[in-house]
Amino acid sequence: MGRTPPRSPPLYNTIDIDALVDLFGPQSMDSHRFPSDTVNFQYEGCDITVFADGVVVVKRPEP
Repeated sequence: MGRTPPRSPPLYNTIDIDALVDLFGPQSMDSHRFPSDTVNFQYEGCDITVFADGVVVVKRPEP
């Protein structure tokens, strides 16, 4: 406790927001909706979960 967390580049500068919108966006006749309502990946040592409703959860690994 009492430590300042390291600064990471903003997530929005690293991931393709338009690609996430396409994954979760409404299905058209020519496209297929992503079969899940979440996308999970790692970024700067953290586990990131993006939900279809726009919620983003960032979890640091436990020491």
